[in-house]
Amino acid sequence: MKQISIFLLFVGLSFNFCFAQQVREVSNNKPVQSNYPLSITVQPIFLFNSAFKVDAELQRKENKNAFIGGLEIYTGKTNLLYNNTNIDDENIDDENIDDEVNGFGLNLAYKLKLKNSDEIRGFYFSPGITLRNFNINTKGDGFYTYKEGDVEYITYGLIDKDYNIKGALIYGNFGFQKAWKSTLVLDLYTGIAYKNSTRNDELELSRNYEKPNYGYNYNGYLIQAGVKIGFQVK
Repeated sequence: MKQISIFLLFVGLSFNFCFAQQVREVSNNKPVQSNYPLSITVQPIFLFNSAFKVDAELQRKENKNAFIGGLEIYTGKTNLLYNNTNIDDENIDDENIDDEVNGFGLNLAYKLKLKNSDEIRGFYFSPGITLRNFNINTKGDGFYTYKEGDVEYITYGLIDKDYNIKGALIYGNFGFQKAWKSTLVLDLYTGIAYKNSTRNDELELSRNYEKPNYGYNYNGYLIQAGVKIGFQVK
């Protein structure tokens, strides 16, 4: 896992360096035109949830449609966004919790431009689906179950246990995309989604990953918003 984290950090730093170089050229460039532009973008906001997301988009000139395929990689600590405990006890210290998440997600989407254009820019509507599969490794204080004979008991103490979470996200986004001949791509979007994830009663006894709408095993409707930045591959 440490090697994966170092690799993702290297990719992110390299991307940021290239992105800064391209930004200097944007003001002097006209919007790009290309027969089959392939865009590669990342969403920095996913880093806050211990994830890295990259999308590849294929869009034809003078055509209203485009197709998107994406990959999410989850790896790292979970305590950046979460107040991890579900236990109402002032004696419980969140600093004793050292949970980790590891897994992946696959995204497929269709993009419909609201207006035909030779340029790779304009407003669009994009429905899609994301499938996720990851493990949450709980470490530190928490509840856990054990069996004696045919009887299952619940107790509290130090835990080190994995929980598998599978989920699906169905969404519809509205957004605006623009590309320049410098190869820079910028995509802003917002929309509504429905998320369904597997639930685990034992995990939810002492962890709250099911509560926030960005939570790993949240279920229900949510509002999406984000920024994609990247490059065109010609």
